[in-house]
Amino acid sequence: MRFLGSAIAAILLSMGLPCGFAMAASSGDPTAEPANWEIFRGLEGEWHSDGTAFGRPAKLTMSWEPALDQEFFHIRYRIEPKGAASRIFEGVGFYRPLGNGQHEGTWFDSGGEMHHIAASDDGMALTSFWGVPGEKYGRTVYRMLESGALEVVDAIETKDGAWKEFSRNLFERAQTN
Repeated sequence: MRFLGSAIAAILLSMGLPCGFAMAASSGDPTAEPANWEIFRGLEGEWHSDGTAFGRPAKLTMSWEPALDQEFFHIRYRIEPKGAASRIFEGVGFYRPLGNGQHEGTWFDSGGEMHHIAASDDGMALTSFWGVPGEKYGRTVYRMLESGALEVVDAIETKDGAWKEFSRNLFERAQTN
């Protein structure tokens, strides 16, 4: 399994993709869980929301799971706008804990975009900054609520440095049978 992860990292690096995190350091213990994994364990699983995205009603789904031999945590995110002729948005990301509540990763989406992620957590929320400051730069906050719901708030930085929210949704954990 570690060979597969190294092979994928080598392919990404050979393509010139910004994935400095791709060659994750390994403890050598296949059962050891990375430090700072707790926030991701809280997010792990399937989530859904009937809310809004980009100012329109939408069905949103999200899943979080360990990936690539437990070296990364993987998110899949899907927005299905309600209404005629609406384009579905999908994205995937990989996060790696660095220690001390810091994480890094890469995001890819159906808009053809790829962004570096610099994230931090405080035990109840994961705050991810993605993109390039001064260009396209965004922030996504995943906040666990006492009710068990997950609030996800997306914003983009405007040219004057203010944050403009473009999506705010409450996700519920999907029921498993």
